Amino acid sequence: MKPAQPAPRRTAIRIVLECAIVFAILASVDIGLLKGDAFSSVNPNPLWIPVLLMALAYGTEAGLAATLVASTIWLIACDGRTFPGDRFEQLLAISMPPLLWYLAAIGIGEVTHYRNRRSTTRLRARRRAELKLAKLAAVLRRLDLDNRTLQQRIAADERTVNRALRLAAELQMARPDERQERLRELLRMAIGTDHYTCFLVRGTATFPILEGDRSTIVRPALSSRLMARLREQRGLLLARNKDERDLLAGVGLIALPILSPRSRDIIAVLVIRDIAFERLTDQFLADLSDHSAWLGSHLSSQFAEHEADEESIVA
Repeated sequence: MKPAQPAPRRTAIRIVLECAIVFAILASVDIGLLKGDAFSSVNPNPLWIPVLLMALAYGTEAGLAATLVASTIWLIACDGRTFPGDRFEQLLAISMPPLLWYLAAIGIGEVTHYRNRRSTTRLRARRRAELKLAKLAAVLRRLDLDNRTLQQRIAADERTVNRALRLAAELQMARPDERQERLRELLRMAIGTDHYTCFLVRGTATFPILEGDRSTIVRPALSSRLMARLREQRGLLLARNKDERDLLAGVGLIALPILSPRSRDIIAVLVIRDIAFERLTDQFLADLSDHSAWLGSHLSSQFAEHEADEESIVA
């Protein structure tokens, strides 16, 4: 398959073909029906037709090309002919048609070029406007989609907040056997995942006491190196930090110490084993500190109630 020819070349070929066809028709009419003298007896001369057509259709260059051919035909036909009048009148009679053709080709051709330039400018402006309109429509559609998503998220957040408030209220009044289930659901709503384990800290020992996904897998105790780092840092550890990655290997992505509101000792550790990467924002990590505070307060009160129950039983 041959490659497509450039547009200017195709236009030049079309101009040549159209000129050849028009002049061939005029020549056949002149030779077959008239005297073959380049329509010298016809006024206005039909040789104006290709000049005007080319200048109107393609501009100055095509008009001048048609004028050159028409002038050549005219001068060849005038060779050997005599015109009335003196020498200057004869010279004027011979040169007047080509001169008028050249003036018409230049004038009409420049008007055609000006019109084409204006049309091209308007077409480009229209395309730019259509492109901007399409972009604006896309932006409006995106804004409408974001607005709907935001409204749905606000509605969901309102339901989540109401649910969290209700669970928090129920947590204080729930029976001991129901309290763990309420706490599990609150944590899932707070951190956005079920893949977590809450470890109870008793001295140097740690025990898993709460599984977000209700898994029955026995989790290994947290290493002494990890606990030492948590006691030293008093803040969460992230597996994405190079100096903390080894400590959390085989444990999880985040380790959050739960501090007692009174003694500020670590009473539990919340380990998040898996979570969507896009949720690990600075705001989420800051919110984890707030979750640590209320979870520490709840666990402390629960332990205090448990110890009071044990003392009453012993008494």
